[in-house]
Amino acid sequence: LELVSKGTNPAIQVASVNRLAVELDGSSAKLLVNGQQVYAHEAGAPLSGRVGIVAVDKGAYSFDDFTVSTSAKTTSPDKR
Repeated sequence: LELVSKGTNPAIQVASVNRLAVELDGSSAKLLVNGQQVYAHEAGAPLSGRVGIVAVDKGAYSFDDFTVSTSAKTTSPDKR
């Protein structure tokens, strides 16, 4: 995915811990910060390859507990 535009977003908590997530579904990707979608991208072809995090601009950044995993979509059983 290309660089997400500069700026601020209400989902980002300044001077606090923020949880980042990327959800991939075929050729679609969503970036979430603290459970809120802040960016979406449609690639036109299934996504695969490398994963990374980059922080730019002034500030202090720290990343930990970075994991990459896959999860199967689940559906709730019919509650009849």
